[in-house]
Amino acid sequence: MSKKNIVIYILFILLVIIASFWFALNNTFQKAGSPLDIIANDVAIFIEIDNPSKVYSILNSNNPFWENLLKAESIDQFNNNFAYIDNLIDGDDMFFDGPLSIGIFSDTTNFLDVAILSPNSRKISLNALKKILEPKLKREYGITNIDGNIDGFKIVDADSKLSQYIVSINGVFVYSTSKKLIMKLQNASNTLGVLSNDTIFTNLRKTAGSKAHGRIFINYSKFAELLSPIIAIDRREDFNWLSNFASWTEMDLQIKTNEILLSGFTSSESNKYISAISNSKPIKMGVANVLPFNTNQMLWIGVSDFGDFYRKIFTNSASEKLSARLNYNIGDVVSALNGEFAFATNSGTISEVKGNSWIAAGVRDKEDAIGIFKSIDVNTGNKKESKYNGYKIRQIKDEQFISGLFGKAFSTIKSNYYTFISDYVIFANSESSLINLINFIETGKTLDLNDNYKDFSDNISTNSNLLLYFEPSDILKRVNSYLNQNTSRSFESENEVLSSIQGISIQMTSGIPYVFTNAYLKHSDEYHEENLATWKVNVDDEILNGPFLVNDHQTNSKNIIIFDKNHNMYLLNSEGKIMWEKKIDNAPISDIYEIDFYKNRKIQYLFNTNDFIYLLDKKGRDVTGYPKKLHTKATNGLVVFDYLKKKDYRILLAQSDKKVYNYSKTGKEIKGWSLPRMQSIVNKPIERLMVNNKDYIIITDLGNQIKIVDRKGKRRIKLKGTLNKAKNSDFYVNKTNSKGIIITTNVNGKLIYISSSGNLNTTDFGNFSGNHFFLYEDFNGDGSKDFIYIDKGKLKVFDRFKKELFNYDFGSDISIRPMFFELDTKQKVLGIVDDDEKIIYLFDKKGNIIISKGLVGERQFTIGKLSASNKINLVSASGNTLYNYRIK
Repeated sequence: MSKKNIVIYILFILLVIIASFWFALNNTFQKAGSPLDIIANDVAIFIEIDNPSKVYSILNSNNPFWENLLKAESIDQFNNNFAYIDNLIDGDDMFFDGPLSIGIFSDTTNFLDVAILSPNSRKISLNALKKILEPKLKREYGITNIDGNIDGFKIVDADSKLSQYIVSINGVFVYSTSKKLIMKLQNASNTLGVLSNDTIFTNLRKTAGSKAHGRIFINYSKFAELLSPIIAIDRREDFNWLSNFASWTEMDLQIKTNEILLSGFTSSESNKYISAISNSKPIKMGVANVLPFNTNQMLWIGVSDFGDFYRKIFTNSASEKLSARLNYNIGDVVSALNGEFAFATNSGTISEVKGNSWIAAGVRDKEDAIGIFKSIDVNTGNKKESKYNGYKIRQIKDEQFISGLFGKAFSTIKSNYYTFISDYVIFANSESSLINLINFIETGKTLDLNDNYKDFSDNISTNSNLLLYFEPSDILKRVNSYLNQNTSRSFESENEVLSSIQGISIQMTSGIPYVFTNAYLKHSDEYHEENLATWKVNVDDEILNGPFLVNDHQTNSKNIIIFDKNHNMYLLNSEGKIMWEKKIDNAPISDIYEIDFYKNRKIQYLFNTNDFIYLLDKKGRDVTGYPKKLHTKATNGLVVFDYLKKKDYRILLAQSDKKVYNYSKTGKEIKGWSLPRMQSIVNKPIERLMVNNKDYIIITDLGNQIKIVDRKGKRRIKLKGTLNKAKNSDFYVNKTNSKGIIITTNVNGKLIYISSSGNLNTTDFGNFSGNHFFLYEDFNGDGSKDFIYIDKGKLKVFDRFKKELFNYDFGSDISIRPMFFELDTKQKVLGIVDDDEKIIYLFDKKGNIIISKGLVGERQFTIGKLSASNKINLVSASGNTLYNYRIK
């Protein structure tokens, strides 16, 4: 149903109600009836509102939640129409004080059909109703009788040709745009197939409160049918379980300033899923301390007797089949679990769900459970066990294990990699996902410490048996993947509205014959940004250079240097406090180098802009003689070499005359340096390699021409052939074979070997563009260097035998040079920035993404220890914000 049609529904029912009050003394009388005697019992959602005008008044009395909802076009239209009709009767106090019922039915053609019902308690005739509507509707609409044995009339929109029906059935006015539904309700009232004859419904309705703003009833057997037309065809099976969840739920509606509260009961028949928790004692949820802090969807179940729960949702035949597949008595597994289990995800899109979802289940005795699950994984063919930070990771190779143990609602996890954390066994679809979760936990980034979640959870019960929690703004893209295109576009257009809802929860607590049920929606303008960062700092303008980690000789910790686009230089301490800020002449074009200028173990910071070389002490003061004005502009970033490790520094820098200069630490040119000159401008920093105790200083110009010189600037190798080096490829000392002493890649991605005599040899790893990045590092930790290419958004890693070890598709081009970092003596990571998505990826030696979500960055970052502790930090920048993350 379109937004326009929904608004028209409301518009005409309001006119009907107004007319009912206005013509209260009309001569033709009808007996008032009950909507329950008319609404067919296959209704999906049934709503009762005792006093609509009171609800409307509450919503429009400075209610932030409602004010935000009004940003949605359809809701704003409804509100305007309501106000317009209210003004038609000059503010009559009796306006819209009567009860209103709404029945929502599934319809395969229109998605849904809606009937709005109002008892004719004022005994108004249809003729009188016509008379009030005709002058109000004017020429844009026509009013005619309905063909067939139906007591009512239809209103036809001359423009859209939409027909709307107002009929009287057993003393109740009914409005709908569906003639088929009108006829259905009339037939239902004659055959008694109505809600008033549904025993489960009527008994449940007796529990409803009389002072609520409204009452909402959900018929689960028809609710799945109602959703079906808006769900993508390939996703509809995912919602079939709803039809057998329960028979009916009734919830009383209470509207508050920033909250919507729904509370009531769900019927609990023995043949429904809900019966599995109806006899359980409510328990306290503890799993939040082993789930990621940025969890945006969670389904939690807690039962006091997991064995009883399991036997109610699975047949003996199903458990026997699972036991047979595992070659293990599933009853022993059931006995090992304490009854608390949860599915959680922090994914933003459907493509991320598989790799960013977990199931956590509490165990009674950790050591016993370890033995049980190990026996099962061995029986399913697992022969591997890996370790990460002391956690053992294994795999149960049965795709239906999780759904066979906890139910279909938990079937997202199929690969069943698992580890034990505290008294929980955690399952995921990959080893990488478990490593990601372990890092969340070890860095203190768990859901129980999330300020938004803590604020939200203050309003839900501590003890219960089922909790569904989600954050609408974070799961919008993921939800859209379940919807058809039209519905998806509607959701996207209301993104701002959904983003203001802090959270939604549905909670159920055991009881007989009814399970206590409540739902909670919270609006909040005070949203705490969910970020992995230990701290973050905003500076005056966008950060363009850095961050750089530098030593603090006084505290033995690290400081951080950054530059913003207004050429302000900042030094921050390890706690993120800005120690000083200094204006420089232009943007730096080099890295920051530390030197001990006075040889007294005190550190100074060296870098250059196009026109100056700067040397500053820890307090931001210029060292005497600095900054040094360059006689021609620098075209690349300086580099610093300390050949003999005696702090007699050499500073190499290319300038606009295409020559490479060599300076001492005092800024004087080094005598004996031959000033090598290139054909084109040199914009890449000078590189230095050591082979057999000889220096190879490599200069690359914009034309990708190179010179290899010695410490005096004299040619050391003359190339015999055309290299045509790729612009994003560095030079490395060859550690793989004897084909040459130096390696790099050319514009086609071919590996180039340079011998000491200048001969060139090649090896082919495939075709790559001229913009590819090439790194030569030991990726998999086997002691041999590997060949790493990043090109067109794809990462490929080859070993020395040209076997592909790993690949990854980022989905967008990578334009920032990837870097290797050493976390400790045994662990290195490859860091890559996706600057389109502003996300940082860290890959370990197995290709696992050790933190797959939450690292923000759009330029090069750095990793290291900020303090004397063993904690490893990643420092990055985005916009004008500097982020510090603890990653280990």
